[in-house]
Amino acid sequence: MGEKRAMLFGGFSFLFVAGLAAPSVVAPPAPPSTASLAVQGRPASNPGTWVTTGDYPAIAMRERREGATGFRLTYDASGVPQKCDIISSSGHAVLDARTCELVMIRARFEPGRDAAGRALGGTYSNRVRWSLPETGPDMGEPFPFAESGNMALDYLVDATGAVARCDVRIHGLVGEGADQSDVGDPCVEIRAAAPYPPPHDRDGKPVARRYRMTMDVIVEDIGAEDTPPK
Repeated sequence: MGEKRAMLFGGFSFLFVAGLAAPSVVAPPAPPSTASLAVQGRPASNPGTWVTTGDYPAIAMRERREGATGFRLTYDASGVPQKCDIISSSGHAVLDARTCELVMIRARFEPGRDAAGRALGGTYSNRVRWSLPETGPDMGEPFPFAESGNMALDYLVDATGAVARCDVRIHGLVGEGADQSDVGDPCVEIRAAAPYPPPHDRDGKPVARRYRMTMDVIVEDIGAEDTPPK
């Protein structure tokens, strides 16, 4: 399974699918002039965590779409984004839409403050480069398993259909001198296919749902006398 490669600008990560976030009923106030700010606003978390390599839209991967999307977020005095504008297109609507979708959900800010200490909203601009994954390394063994071992996969789909968490644990499976990442990361594929239809309980209400899977692999040598006929 090939390794997915993320490229970013300004310390920012990237990616998204689905439509742009629905506009607010009340238009956000115009951002204050930087001259009126005693303290400048800034991201509350590392922008590189807002979008991950697993967020590449599946359709864009299949159709081999790439490009850079420039965006501008307008956030309120609580630091929550209210609007996302595409200021330079990647040339592909699905990549532009995915960009805005994810940063609207994941970006949060420490708002700027005026001389009296009042929090004020503001804007933040950056861009995301969408780059298709490169081919993974040759393991020198029948792909993807060289030795016996097991894999455990645990992921959570939230009530919106987004992948809230995904963890994979691998024991064995790769040969001496190889890295476990050569086996591939199922979480990349799971995130790439999101968003999923939201899970529902028996009453039809959206719920989060956890999925856990395990797989055991046995790799063993067979002598020539035991080789099955062709």
